[in-house]
Amino acid sequence: DALVLCTTEGPALAPDEVHALQGWVQEGGALIVSAFSNWSRHGHFAAETVGWLGIRTIAGAEFLPRHSHTFRQDVTACAETARLCGASGPFAVAASGQFVNTGESVFCITEEGFAGGAVKLCDLHPAAPATLNFMMPTEGLTTLCFYPPGSPAAQKGRVLVCSNYHWLADACYWNGGTLQRGDNARLLLNFLAGAVAARVNPSRTEL
Repeated sequence: DALVLCTTEGPALAPDEVHALQGWVQEGGALIVSAFSNWSRHGHFAAETVGWLGIRTIAGAEFLPRHSHTFRQDVTACAETARLCGASGPFAVAASGQFVNTGESVFCITEEGFAGGAVKLCDLHPAAPATLNFMMPTEGLTTLCFYPPGSPAAQKGRVLVCSNYHWLADACYWNGGTLQRGDNARLLLNFLAGAVAARVNPSRTEL
């Protein structure tokens, strides 16, 4: 199963909801979740939505301009991450400029997040305010990360944390979606393909 979760216009997740979400992922659920924190209708800025992953959002973070990210070279050190955003995935991605998004808001992977298995996929947006470096450790600042299966946080499941969903929307979406740009569609397909593959018994044969 796969779930796309956004709480930007909804209330904060209650503790029992966070517990249920965490349990669902760790039993094999595939979660794409937004850590958007430029604006929050109910003033929680997705803190509870991603906090259980060891991610800290920045309330009122700047709404960044469109940018084409190249995935970090070290992400291929993890086989699951290489299949998500590398040449070894079922939908192989290009060598550069693979992830295009607009309106990102920076979040921070904390020490707990890295201990939980977070893989930082993109470096800090070049338009991000330099003051962020003084607020939080630079190595944790990003707009996209992945918790692969087998990591302490995801266990049997997988989690892709982004800063908004413009990358999943088409060009007609408010402020312009970027699904058709870069390798956004391939990133999504690789994530879903991995989730489906994990659910299929490799010993099963069709009559």
